[in-house]
Amino acid sequence: MQLRIALVCTALAFTAQGGFAADEPTLPPTVPEVAPPDNPGIAAVLAGRGHKVGDGFYASHEFLLWQIKSSPVTAPLLTTASFADPLPGAIGQAGTRVLLGANTINTTIQPGVRLMFGYRTELGVSVEATYIYSETSTNQTVATTGLPGSPNLAVPIFDVSGVSGLNGVPGQSVFVLPGPFGTNPAFRGVFQLGFSNQLQGGEINATTRFGDWGSLRVDGLAGFRWLQLHENLTFTASTIGLPGSSVAGAFVNTWDSFKTRNDFFGGQIGLRSTYEVGRWSLAGSAKIAIGGVLQSATINGSSETSNGNLFLLTKGTAGQLLPSGVFAQASNIGSHSREALSYLPEATVNLGYQLTNHFKVFVGYNFLYLGNVVHPGDVIDPNINVTRTGLAAASRATVGTGTGPIPFGSPAAAPAASGPLAPNFKFNSSDVWVQGINFGLAARY
Repeated sequence: MQLRIALVCTALAFTAQGGFAADEPTLPPTVPEVAPPDNPGIAAVLAGRGHKVGDGFYASHEFLLWQIKSSPVTAPLLTTASFADPLPGAIGQAGTRVLLGANTINTTIQPGVRLMFGYRTELGVSVEATYIYSETSTNQTVATTGLPGSPNLAVPIFDVSGVSGLNGVPGQSVFVLPGPFGTNPAFRGVFQLGFSNQLQGGEINATTRFGDWGSLRVDGLAGFRWLQLHENLTFTASTIGLPGSSVAGAFVNTWDSFKTRNDFFGGQIGLRSTYEVGRWSLAGSAKIAIGGVLQSATINGSSETSNGNLFLLTKGTAGQLLPSGVFAQASNIGSHSREALSYLPEATVNLGYQLTNHFKVFVGYNFLYLGNVVHPGDVIDPNINVTRTGLAAASRATVGTGTGPIPFGSPAAAPAASGPLAPNFKFNSSDVWVQGINFGLAARY
């Protein structure tokens, strides 16, 4: 009896210490719980598992291939000329055809970059900073050899004084006229219209999630926008008499420069959405900024001549640099600025592919528009008071004061300065749009 009691007590003690009871089932081993990562990353979102992106830095670098709207040049700058006309090369003559100006300057596809850096906070609000830069330049050149058979070219103006107009009344005239004199060699001439533009800008935005429906997300943004368009237009003329001709060694060289800059500053709001399927994503955004644009224009010019042009005679001026060109004279040379209201809408669409949890490549299309801007070709005034030009001042200083009008091709001393100031400066507002493709790489950390 005592032995039975001892065996039972031993069995109970063994069971209490973790031994096997006869009727207790065997349990499978416990699988340890794996804690979720602190930041599931973009790949989890792309996989459609509903994870939200955590806080952290993100950035993108884009290459741009953009086209900017053609820049207008309202004034005619260079024409063909025919000696069969009473005033060869002047606007309105039968043999006159505009070669440069009175048109637009078409720019090529221009490269650029766009950089974006952002940080997403734990509260779900992101702060982003973006910078863009793009520039291009182009040149148009027209020339004549001055030998028989080569064309005659002219720089047309409207003479408000009548000194160089037909019949001595204000009207169309010319400033220089290189080319052959019929069957005789005369002036060689080279004319060049140069244009360049530079587009840059930046924006700072705060974004927040408006909605998240699995594969589709919508964010709202608000911030500040700056955009600058800087354009530069130059027009140069270089003429010289050919050796052996009746005008050998005589020359007229002119340089006109028109620069404009538009700086837009404004508040901005917008929406952007992203639709994701697997590793692919389609993203679009629409923004509009409303504010003011500071328009500024700077005009400059200079010229040099040995003995004047077709109408005004100078002596001993070959070594002088005259402080005026053709369309840039004392009456409009200088800096001018004003402020105006404007607006800037922009739309973008991108197709992206997620390479890894941290990197995505994308390609897309971008369009933006800026209203109320000034272009350099819109501030050129073809109306010239011939008696108030730098060339006229040099003529009076070296030859003396004459009387007008002056017949075409018979240069004489400039008459006393009289009549209205011309050319004048005037702001003529227009607009600009930019469109093109972009491709780049986005990263998130």
